[in-house]
Amino acid sequence: MSASREKKIRQEQAAAGHIDPKVEREAKRRAEQRRTSVLYGCIAAAFVIAAAFILLWNSNIIQRGAAAYTIGEETYTAADVDFYTHAIYNEYYANYGSYASSFFTADSLLEQALERMHNTVALAAKAINAGYEFTDEMRQHVDDTLATIDGYAATNGYSRAKYLKMVYGPLMTEEVFLRHTTFAEYAAVYTDDYTSSLDYSEEDFAAAYAENPADYDSVDIEFILFSAMVESADTADAEIEAAMEEAKKKAEEAQLHYAAGESLEAIAEELGGEYSHSPYTSSGTSEMLTWAFADERMPGDATVVKYSDKGGYYLVVFHSRARNDYHSVDVRHILINVENGDDAAALAKAEELLADWEKNGASEEYFAELADSNSADTATVGIGGLYASVSRGQMVDEFEAWCFDEARAAGDTGIVYDSTYDGYHVMYFVGENDLPYWQEKLTTELTAADYDEWLASVKAEYPAQKESGIKYATKLV
Repeated sequence: MSASREKKIRQEQAAAGHIDPKVEREAKRRAEQRRTSVLYGCIAAAFVIAAAFILLWNSNIIQRGAAAYTIGEETYTAADVDFYTHAIYNEYYANYGSYASSFFTADSLLEQALERMHNTVALAAKAINAGYEFTDEMRQHVDDTLATIDGYAATNGYSRAKYLKMVYGPLMTEEVFLRHTTFAEYAAVYTDDYTSSLDYSEEDFAAAYAENPADYDSVDIEFILFSAMVESADTADAEIEAAMEEAKKKAEEAQLHYAAGESLEAIAEELGGEYSHSPYTSSGTSEMLTWAFADERMPGDATVVKYSDKGGYYLVVFHSRARNDYHSVDVRHILINVENGDDAAALAKAEELLADWEKNGASEEYFAELADSNSADTATVGIGGLYASVSRGQMVDEFEAWCFDEARAAGDTGIVYDSTYDGYHVMYFVGENDLPYWQEKLTTELTAADYDEWLASVKAEYPAQKESGIKYATKLV
């Protein structure tokens, strides 16, 4: 068959709907090629997209930018939340060290962070809307914070950006850090202005005192502890019961001696108890304090009460109860511990520090610097060795006796031996507080109650809501 004839036949067959097998095979082959090209093209495209996503994810751009928490009309990211989560986490470890993790879970820590963030951002927004300006003093506070960060970073060989990520998590940026340190400044100033505006009258104090006078009174009591001497947690119940019964018998015998006119100090020495005199004891929930603060208590009353289920019994004698009309004091100190029994070296160090202070201007500011650099009291290092509003009965005997000496005046200094903890305190007396202690304590409590109510009203203007991106917020344990 000629080529023309073959072609004509194929055309006729095609017109009639017939498909040439050869043509069909070729069409299938080309279609398969197209499908293969499309398939592998899609796979290649998917790989490129996945690789780009992984790069984005590893760079934390997605997590950092995802909406996590809305306060008012502003939405914040997981990085913003992390600022507060890490701040609270770091505070726990600064205060409790290796025990810190027992105080929170990952979820509870996040909730605390969100609560603090809501408080801070709402107060800052309220301040800004009220016309507060970012003052030079506020700016200086932020600059000082950055300088501190830079100092720590340089000491450890890091840039500011890297150090911020180490302290506040991988999502942290300098922009986020500055945003929330700035918010904190606004919130602090706005809060200070509010609390400073609060004023309470004598009628306010009297009404609050009348509701629960025991909270603002103290009692003068003497007591002897007769220990049950339970030596370990594995002690059998029968042994504990016998030890407790023996301690109770001694306490009851001591009460008979007291009724016969003997002093508690002499009785303790005679019967082997531990004597204490506490002239300014605050109220509490223990059996001893519940008894001492009872309205019917009279001077000279005595009783035997349990110390604890395994601890023994007290003989307690009540002398008096009075409202805390004395004034608390502010004092700075530098603690020098006696090490390896070398009392002379500790005393010499205390005397050297006091001489240094006198030689360099004898100012409160310089004393605070010496305290931060030399004190063994970690609770007051960083705040110039300051104990504010020290009340009676709060400190060890020698420390308290120095603070509340009637002749004490602002600027006084001295060296006090601490027999309880075996060390020396270099002392600086800042001054006596204006209000009687019971009113000072009430002012603190009334201010806290008013502040809580005020803060709740501010937060109500800026409601908070979790967003889907909250899942990217760091959970710390």
